[in-house]
Amino acid sequence: MLDAIKKFLPELKSQTLLTQEVEKARPSQEKLRNGGSRARGGSEPLGKEFLEYPILDMGVIDQMREDTGDESIPMLIDVFKEEVPMRVSNIVATLKEQSLDMLGREAHTLKSTSGSFGAMQLNSLAKSIEFAAKNNRRDRLEKLVTDLENVAADTLSAYEGLVN
Repeated sequence: MLDAIKKFLPELKSQTLLTQEVEKARPSQEKLRNGGSRARGGSEPLGKEFLEYPILDMGVIDQMREDTGDESIPMLIDVFKEEVPMRVSNIVATLKEQSLDMLGREAHTLKSTSGSFGAMQLNSLAKSIEFAAKNNRRDRLEKLVTDLENVAADTLSAYEGLVN
């Protein structure tokens, strides 16, 4: 997927702008802390902080549009819409197999992809899943993955409205 994106993006001169837009959409670190509990990978996300984010960050979409041109957006979004269900399916399968290392890698990839496309709720939830997998929090993963399936469906529906 990254190869397809790179083909349509000019040099990464606007990467700083994209990063700034994503950072603006994130809640403060204070909101994400759970009373100071620390574990490998930083503060443990509470699991519902994804609701603090918009489904789509239109600033990121607008930046993509500026960087690639209007004609490229439908193709890029189609690539994203193919990627998300595949990643979600892989996460569900690896949870059933109890393969937390692979689950964490899949969640990391989904986190990166969704952030690049402005899917901020999906990004935040994938981050929580990645954290739980890396920290062997099996007790949280099933609920997080159920939330993931719902948020992914909502995200894909929102993207349908962008290209239609």
